Amino acid sequence: MIGPQGVFEVATLTATNLGPWARMPASGLPVRIEVLIHFPWDRDAGLFTGERIWLGGSP
Repeated sequence: MIGPQGVFEVATLTATNLGPWARMPASGLPVRIEVLIHFPWDRDAGLFTGERIWLGGSP
């Protein structure tokens, strides 16, 4: 979604945990994670001011 406040992205990451990630050892199990990312827009500077990421999911 694109708007005056910036860009907002929603994605689903699916993978198999074959190596360490997020302080968790490899498990060989499938992983599904919902990812929400907001890229705030600074109208005065005409630039994005970073990103905020939210993760949620289940093993």
